[in-house]
Amino acid sequence: MFRRPRFPAWRLGVVAAVWLLLPTDPPRVPAQYIYLDTNGDGVHTDEDTVGPVGTTTVDIWLHTNVNKDGTVVTCGSGEELGISSYSFVLHAVGGTVTWGAYTNNVPIPRGCFASMFDATDFYEYFCEVPLEPAGLYRLGTLTLQVAGGSPSLLFAPSTPLNGLARTEFGTQCDAIGSNTATFGTQWFDADGARYGGWINPPLLAQPPTMTAAENARTDETLTATDADGGTFIFSRLSGPPFLTVGTSSSQPGIGTGYVRAEPSYDDSGWYWSEVMVSDGAASDFKSFRTHVVNVDRAPVLAPVKAICVEQGEVRSVRFLASDADHDSIIMSARGVPPFGTFVAGISGPYGGYGRIDFNVPPDEPVGSTTMTLVADDGSLADSQEVEVRVAYLGGCSGRAPLVGRVAPNPMRSFGKLLFWTSKVGRLRVTLHDVQGRLVRVLLDDPSAAIGYHQVGIDAAYQYGPSLPSGVYFYRIEGEEGASSGRFMIVR
Repeated sequence: MFRRPRFPAWRLGVVAAVWLLLPTDPPRVPAQYIYLDTNGDGVHTDEDTVGPVGTTTVDIWLHTNVNKDGTVVTCGSGEELGISSYSFVLHAVGGTVTWGAYTNNVPIPRGCFASMFDATDFYEYFCEVPLEPAGLYRLGTLTLQVAGGSPSLLFAPSTPLNGLARTEFGTQCDAIGSNTATFGTQWFDADGARYGGWINPPLLAQPPTMTAAENARTDETLTATDADGGTFIFSRLSGPPFLTVGTSSSQPGIGTGYVRAEPSYDDSGWYWSEVMVSDGAASDFKSFRTHVVNVDRAPVLAPVKAICVEQGEVRSVRFLASDADHDSIIMSARGVPPFGTFVAGISGPYGGYGRIDFNVPPDEPVGSTTMTLVADDGSLADSQEVEVRVAYLGGCSGRAPLVGRVAPNPMRSFGKLLFWTSKVGRLRVTLHDVQGRLVRVLLDDPSAAIGYHQVGIDAAYQYGPSLPSGVYFYRIEGEEGASSGRFMIVR
């Protein structure tokens, strides 16, 4: 059933828009406490039950700034945890109920409200409550009757009756999203009312707040007693998927169970859970909090293969890193060879990269060295040792005989033409301008040996006029054939 709300439809749209904009993991406010009182003494005890026959009168109480254990809490930004609106969801477990009238106890001179209910769930909402200071409030009174089974009442974070229905209250605290403290997200302490038709039902001891670490297993013990000497089954009614509940031992009158948390990475935060113990006929329920502590993971460098550079080569090599916790990454390198320069790249919460620029001199000795690449998130780091090998021309790239490289390119006054040969015989190297005219003969050897060759290009030419700025072409002729390429002189 649904009672028509006494506020315009546009308000629901605003509520929906605000709810959709809430962060997925809002800042946590220390827990408050919501509970049911059925015997009128203003507190919750095991005497607060749902009557098996007749009408049960239930008072809904909210402590806006005190935990179930009595500790006082405040807003993280300094304001009091007062109340300016409220809503709650009650859920019947083990049976069905017929809901009666709800009477609000908080003044709402300009208020709006909505009620929804079915055979198991009841939702009530009041907005525009004048801001009241932090403290204990009897929100209102609800009547009900058992319709079938043996129902117990529990507070629930939400209900299928409406996708926006929550157990929460509005407050002036700016430390939480939309100034709304939501049960099961920012606070967790709640006590319902169990079915009162059982004789000597089992009693479940209140589980303590559970602390677990990501990617680890944590167990807590549950205990229960039964005056009739029954045996027990422990189970979970609600909670995060990484939490399981089971029975450890069951002897007449006393039993133990376990709560096991096995959160994965990215499960850090606070959670609300409800556990139950049954002796086969009667049951008891308790809610408790679980705090999953974040475990930092080191950044991960993407594998970097050994680096091979050739004499005279100019080349850049990037290395990448990621961080599963979205921490910012600082990239660095140690032991970079003299012909390499580390350049810090982009570093942010989703990864980073660094770059090493290699400018290998033509006469750099052939050989290997080792450098270390590092990715650091400020707490943990990953590193890799990477071999840097200097080879002759073609030793890395497989460049064919007579295929040359000019270094530096462009040049100012002097450079070298690098290439290699695979056959003994005549070897001629000439230099030409853009019109194809012969400028110089750099090498003319009738019986050049097999191997690596470095032919100097003296743009300042000590025995004649220097070469002006511009584009030039080289031509290499040998026993394997001929090749050509171009370079620039810039003064």
